[in-house]
Amino acid sequence: MSDASQGLRLYNTLTRTKEDFVPIDPRNVRMYVCGPTVYDFAHIGNARPVIVFDVLFRLLRHLHGEAHVTYVRNITDVDDKINARALRDFGGEISAGTLSLNEAIRRVTEKTADQFHRDVATLGCLEP
Repeated sequence: MSDASQGLRLYNTLTRTKEDFVPIDPRNVRMYVCGPTVYDFAHIGNARPVIVFDVLFRLLRHLHGEAHVTYVRNITDVDDKINARALRDFGGEISAGTLSLNEAIRRVTEKTADQFHRDVATLGCLEP
């Protein structure tokens, strides 16, 4: 594990100042990042935070050691936009009673989440 005093400074949007990054536990540096809402395929706006936090993840691993950094990214799979997409894509089947809304939502979220993961891999980003 490297000495964290190497000077990682991050911008704190609350205080609007650059501050030294001091992890709560240098042996287990944790980062939680909000991921996409999977109602449609990723666009450049979805790619930017993936790349930014991938760079931060790599830097933290360099400073604190690969085994000492935990990175978690969520995927939002319950949202009005997802429901609307499911109704748009599968409305006929839902109306006909051949597909439930929940199943349509599952299909939308699985398809778009799978594509998101492929896109992230294509960008060369590490998996959380």
